[in-house]
Amino acid sequence: MKGRNCSLDFPMHLEKISRGPYPLAPACSALLLTLAACSPPAPTGQGDALFRDVMVDRAQELDPRTVGIGKLVADLEFKEIDGSRGRLSDHADRKALVIVMRQIGCPVSDRYGPRIARLEEEFSGRGVDFMFVNADKYLTVDEVREEVENHGFRGRYVHDADESFVETLGADTTTTTFVLDASRTLRYRGAVDDQIARGTTLPEVRRNYLRDALESVLANEPVAVSATSAPGCALGDRTPEFAARGSVTYHGNVARILQSNCVECHRTGGAAPFSLETFEDAYDRRRMMGVVVPDGQMPPWLADDTGGPWLNDRRLSVEDKRTLLSWIEAGAPEGDPADGPVPLEWKAGWVIGEPDFVFQLGEEKAIPAEGVIDWDPILADVEVPHDMWVKALQVLPTDPEVVHHATVTFRPPKDYGKTTLDALMSHLVPWTKRYEGWQFLFGYLPGKGPRSYADDVARFLPKGSLIRFDMHYTPKGVKTRDRTRIGVVLAEEEPIYAAQTRMIRNWKVKIPPHAKDVHFSKVYTLESDVLLRSLVPHMHYRGHIFHADLLLPDGTEKSLIRIPEWNPDWQFSYVFRHPPLAPTGSQIRITGWFDNSDENPFNPDPTRWVHDGPQIWDEMLMMATEWIRPRELQ
Repeated sequence: MKGRNCSLDFPMHLEKISRGPYPLAPACSALLLTLAACSPPAPTGQGDALFRDVMVDRAQELDPRTVGIGKLVADLEFKEIDGSRGRLSDHADRKALVIVMRQIGCPVSDRYGPRIARLEEEFSGRGVDFMFVNADKYLTVDEVREEVENHGFRGRYVHDADESFVETLGADTTTTTFVLDASRTLRYRGAVDDQIARGTTLPEVRRNYLRDALESVLANEPVAVSATSAPGCALGDRTPEFAARGSVTYHGNVARILQSNCVECHRTGGAAPFSLETFEDAYDRRRMMGVVVPDGQMPPWLADDTGGPWLNDRRLSVEDKRTLLSWIEAGAPEGDPADGPVPLEWKAGWVIGEPDFVFQLGEEKAIPAEGVIDWDPILADVEVPHDMWVKALQVLPTDPEVVHHATVTFRPPKDYGKTTLDALMSHLVPWTKRYEGWQFLFGYLPGKGPRSYADDVARFLPKGSLIRFDMHYTPKGVKTRDRTRIGVVLAEEEPIYAAQTRMIRNWKVKIPPHAKDVHFSKVYTLESDVLLRSLVPHMHYRGHIFHADLLLPDGTEKSLIRIPEWNPDWQFSYVFRHPPLAPTGSQIRITGWFDNSDENPFNPDPTRWVHDGPQIWDEMLMMATEWIRPRELQ
């Protein structure tokens, strides 16, 4: 195209992030769209100069709750193209079954044929069967024989003339694949990979969705990206049919809901104080679940539906909530253990793989059995030894039961900022606009997974930077010790895009005694075009309501997040499913309402003045905002 020096795919698949045992991100990816971006490195105008609005039908991550992930698939009967009959349960002795939607003559479906055949050949020896399903009503035997011969398919070929597979699974395109484990639990649905789409093809595969899902299922581990769209020829807008049929039981229904939404924390070795992994666990906690589930106390989530949508939304679907509560009301029947899901195995230690470098608290922290522990900023044991482009991060407490939350920040050396200012501005918030030089790196909350950036995106840590852990501890009733660590995996080469975080904070919060509905705001102006990836609102005990808005240069306002009822126990990161573009000159405005009255159940002392400060009994109005932008932009 005229006037362009290059064409770069902008990865809006920003992070793999976890939501429950089926990570949404996340830990994490926000989208699998691609925007065409170009050099020159210094864009000139309102967003489109930097992020071209060339949209194509690529695979995008979907909300697993809306497409049946974790649900039991009915034991469908089918007729193969040769007339023989079967059921899905015929494959119960195998570790997984891949159902592949097909349509002869669909260009995208045809192009994926050879690589699906290669996957079938590779995984068939590892306990995985492939089944091919074609819903064309007037499909002929000769057409199928030709396709099978051309591509080398080995599995059963089902003629779904009555569209029972399409209806039950909610297949909406002719390239959608479905992975069922040995218990017929749907573990993945979506694209084979991200290379081929309608109207475009990437030079190479970036994300092997189907392969990665199979590897996780074979290891009995959660699937990192469990649901995507699958660009192909249309089969109609379908809603999967996974509603509970007949009587609701633990093994037939509830175990899958808990596994998908609760067991990541509520398991042996998890962050929660008790397990929900077995029938006995769930039965003994059923009454408490009946208290905390109806009003959304559990799973915890503070944002309403005004902003977002969020890639890591933890809330139960309406259907799952109804099923769980009806099970409790019916006396919590166990059902047949043969109907239960395959138990998941949870990785201990470094989920991101062996880190290239580990920073830890400079000293071990002794935690008393009871009492209130002051906020404690602790420097890491070493400085950053060399310039680092960080591809993945994970925080590991040695005793996660006492770590309420932790914030990891870094501060580049001042001489670095002064002597190489241009380079610093390319990677970081400008030195002159950083409060005390400390910049947000990663936030830890029990149940929150690690962070892994998409291809071509990384965080920059300059040589000589200090690493600081801001630890918020809560005693657990017995004495213990903790030495929290953060591990980083480095990018193999410098990325095209830099992830950056800006702390937006009002330092002048001052709340009178007994005051209610006192509010403060803070506005930050963007000096370049960015894609907003995530928000981390932060307030303390007097926090009541939190809003963040994007004020666009044309005068319009967009709500980014609304938290109608603040709870200081849950300091979440909210990851955009569709990262919004914030063009140069946009402003991010945060507003917090505070309640210092007796009516606030969290308020430790309504009689005192409350000012901005680091301790939990002080107050804060702050939001960490992460965005990405081209690395060379200055």
